[in-house]
Amino acid sequence: MFFEKFSPLGKRIFGISLALVAGVFYGFSFDPAIYVIDHPNTFPGAPSFGLCYVFSFYTGTLITSTIYFIIYCIVMKNKPKVYAEAILPGMLSGFMWAVAHISWFLANSALAQAVTFPILSAGPPLIASLWGICLFKEIRGKKNFILLAIGSAMTIAGAVCAGASF
Repeated sequence: MFFEKFSPLGKRIFGISLALVAGVFYGFSFDPAIYVIDHPNTFPGAPSFGLCYVFSFYTGTLITSTIYFIIYCIVMKNKPKVYAEAILPGMLSGFMWAVAHISWFLANSALAQAVTFPILSAGPPLIASLWGICLFKEIRGKKNFILLAIGSAMTIAGAVCAGASF
């Protein structure tokens, strides 16, 4: 791939840039459904229950990812690199993502988005940290574990405060 020619600093900048773009898209992903729910006068007859928007949300995700895969196949001249050992974990993480988003739509029907979004945003990094510790052995050393524990405690405290603010 083209980024393999980057220097280590270039790869880091490229990776951080992609993470920022992904974060922006993730941050805006619920906005259309929330906007429709919050403006019943503008959208008369639109359902106010969040689960009504799940099908369109996932359909958009499926269509977009299919388009990206087609573009990838074109760029790779119809010889895409498929890593067989990543298929099952990828499908499992997609299933967990779907359950989490359905749960968010349900929670958002009962609580305000200002409460549910910080809680939803706190969970995945905590789970990723556990994966990093238990499965990939990425975090080593007493100092790093202490920093992770402090960061995790602050994240959990922030999520609890957000939940209690309702």
